[in-house]
Amino acid sequence: MATRSPRKEQESTAREPNRIRQLRDEHELRPAFVAATVGVDQTTLQRWERGKTEPSTEHMRRLAALFDVGVPYLMGWADRRRAA
Repeated sequence: MATRSPRKEQESTAREPNRIRQLRDEHELRPAFVAATVGVDQTTLQRWERGKTEPSTEHMRRLAALFDVGVPYLMGWADRRRAA
């Protein structure tokens, strides 16, 4: 009987590093549009979505404005879309 590797289990239950991809999908926006609107190339956007790198503060603000959410929600630091 095969057992699951603890590492595999951690990977499958890990939380998304941020909500950029989720919000892009909710708004039905193409990666090329989001990248151009924010002022980066698609490779940079993909790195942000995968949690490989983080956007600068200015890029976080631009993304938050595009998706009409607060930066803390965008980055997965808060559960409320907007500050109260």
